[in-house]
Amino acid sequence: MRLFVFIYYLFYVLSGGFRHYSFDFIFSATLEGMLVLKTPAVVSVAEIILMLSAFAALFFPLKKQVHLVFFTFLFFMDLYFQNQVKFMSCFILPHFYPLFFFLFLHFKDKAQQRELVLYSAMLFVAVGYMASCVSKANSVWFNWSDTVIYSYVLEFYSGFSVPSLLSGKLVGFKNQLFWKLADYSVLTFQCSFVLVFFRKNYFYFITLFAVLFHIGIMLTLGIGVVFFVYILFYAFVFSATTNRFYLLPVNSDKLFSTIGFMLTSALLLLFIYSSFNVRFFNVFLPTPIFIFAEYFYTLICILIYGFSFYQWYRFKQQPIVTPIQA
Repeated sequence: MRLFVFIYYLFYVLSGGFRHYSFDFIFSATLEGMLVLKTPAVVSVAEIILMLSAFAALFFPLKKQVHLVFFTFLFFMDLYFQNQVKFMSCFILPHFYPLFFFLFLHFKDKAQQRELVLYSAMLFVAVGYMASCVSKANSVWFNWSDTVIYSYVLEFYSGFSVPSLLSGKLVGFKNQLFWKLADYSVLTFQCSFVLVFFRKNYFYFITLFAVLFHIGIMLTLGIGVVFFVYILFYAFVFSATTNRFYLLPVNSDKLFSTIGFMLTSALLLLFIYSSFNVRFFNVFLPTPIFIFAEYFYTLICILIYGFSFYQWYRFKQQPIVTPIQA
């Protein structure tokens, strides 16, 4: 559990928050034709409180109350932005992650309740993907003449100038059959999560396609700030299933805690030195590193997912020992 908590909040701190509320406020106001030069002070203060709460979680990763406080602040911020500004549904899972930290720590000694929380986490992901599929199905995704994914690649590459590794090559590839099959593949993948409602074991195998889906988004659209947390969450579910939240040797826990404390302290001092600029880490990064930082975060989450999947697979291969056999 400690490692997943540390990675989640570390990425939150390094990213300056998974959702940049102050930027969203100005961007939304601009779209509505309003001249807004700065965000309200309450939004900026809330971002600082969230950042300090994230540091508290890094210092005290197994204190369940810290995760609940962090989640509560995120929830009310999202509630406001959903009704008053503009809500982005792709942030729901990353922002609910701390709630599952709290629930697993709260029921750490109650196997039956933990099993219920685990299945709830699977269904939470499944509902999100199915809702996205329904939304796409009600738009132009089924229309043969509309190549939706290609339009996104073109928009992000030519319109927004978002750098990615493959978009420059893909914009010149205009095969209608290829792009429409890509659209249908996404719909099929997202719809497949309905199987989790009938048998939870399907979740583990569908996440393999989910990871490929997130990698594809990263390589073609250059969007990673949301989706590497998704990959980390899948790994968290695998580890919760096997009850093996450690990826490092058990006897290295003290060393890991020491390194984590030192790193967190250094980042906190840098945050204070930057006059509480929530995007302090990105400001200090050279531009070439900043552009591809999310690729590195994504790679870390993929490696954690791969090892967690391996642990789960080994766990499933173990024979079930009955009381008589024991």
